[in-house]
Amino acid sequence: MLLGIVSILFPKEGIRLSEGLILEFPKPQDIFSLDDQEAMADISEVLEQDFDFDALGIDDDDDLDELVDAFFDPEAADEQGLRQKVQPIEFPDAGRAVLARFFDRLDALAKGQSIRTHIAHYGDSQIEGDRISSFLRHRLQSKYGGRGPALLPAVQPYNYTHTFRQTYTGNWMRFPGFGRKDSTIEHSNYGALAAFSRLKADTTRSLSQGSLKFEAVPGAYSTARSLSEMRLFYKSKRTGALTITAADELLQEVELEAAKSLKVKKLAWNEGVSELSLLFQVATDLDILGISLESGPGIYVSNIAMRGGSGTVFTGFERSALEKMHQAMQTDLFILQYGGNVVPYVRDQSQINAYRRSLGRQIQRLRSMRPNASFLVIGPADASVKSGNRYVTMPWLEEVRDAVRQAALENDAAFWDMYTAMGGRNSMPSWVASSPTLASTDYVHFSARGAQVIANIFYNALSLEYERYKKQKPS
Repeated sequence: MLLGIVSILFPKEGIRLSEGLILEFPKPQDIFSLDDQEAMADISEVLEQDFDFDALGIDDDDDLDELVDAFFDPEAADEQGLRQKVQPIEFPDAGRAVLARFFDRLDALAKGQSIRTHIAHYGDSQIEGDRISSFLRHRLQSKYGGRGPALLPAVQPYNYTHTFRQTYTGNWMRFPGFGRKDSTIEHSNYGALAAFSRLKADTTRSLSQGSLKFEAVPGAYSTARSLSEMRLFYKSKRTGALTITAADELLQEVELEAAKSLKVKKLAWNEGVSELSLLFQVATDLDILGISLESGPGIYVSNIAMRGGSGTVFTGFERSALEKMHQAMQTDLFILQYGGNVVPYVRDQSQINAYRRSLGRQIQRLRSMRPNASFLVIGPADASVKSGNRYVTMPWLEEVRDAVRQAALENDAAFWDMYTAMGGRNSMPSWVASSPTLASTDYVHFSARGAQVIANIFYNALSLEYERYKKQKPS
């Protein structure tokens, strides 16, 4: 009874003890009832989207017509019932043609042409460690060829990954072009990974050494484990040397030519390997803007995560290295997955409008470098803040999602609504409570399993659009 009296009398907004500390006390209605609008979302139908699209079997136009009917009108499904739905990709006034370049490349690969195409998957911490990207890469490479993770940094800032474990020896440093940047870097030529790594030379010696090691982690997808080619993106004022080994077996010994501007070094060996060691010998600082690990024609997906990022850095980068890397990689699809880091700092609609305009400028900037590439923007996932004794969707999240959508559609990019795909308002607590859990207890990030689920739901949406493209494309 005493606690009940305290609960009734305690201020609803709590008592502020300091700038960052508020003392709260739950109200009786918080304990004994839940407002329908604030209850945890039912995600049972959402999880029905986590199915194997490629196993459905689409052999002719009739199959496709039936499939599309089943996806978007469940009552039209046949007795076997292709009743699953996908969260559809949205398109601007230009229509589905905005993804035609990428789908053209998939079509060429499906027909056996010996080409390469590349997806640059940019995002915030929701994708770091190769989450989401690794599943998308595996499904696409399983169908269209290609092996390997594509672009990796020399120095990996995250101590976990779903694909390759990276270790190094020597005096390596990493310089990101986002977040808190190092003031000693007097340029903004960070390249496609939005960061570069530097092997610092010891001026007291004629040569300095530094090594990098890449090892496929246990459980990594099989398509990531076979490496037979490498592209090294680097800059160095003086000539150096590189020795490549795998399990102590020598694969290559090459000279690294001096290059004041970005140099692309292509190397290959006969057998695919899942472990790779690089030993560099340099007389001056060596800057590595990226290392692409590949194997043969096919499709490649680079995971480019910027923890804390909002996706508004590209207009601040020098053009040369960024453009050259995407040209060398033959980037035909840019996926920009942002917005989540904006939400906690929004105070009014004017800030959201400014973000929409800035995100639009990033699309324009990247398109100016790859004018024929396709662009697809993914909105933020649901994220929760604690209100009383429950977790609810963060204020302004839906408004930020809408701004990200508008930025995409205004700039001839496709848009996929991750927030709605995972269940919409207050869906994140349901992902956390799932068994096995699909999100972490920070109520912001997907778990490893959850990242795979949402990646598969997105893959199904992309695959459905590709099937539509094939049907509508002139023969």
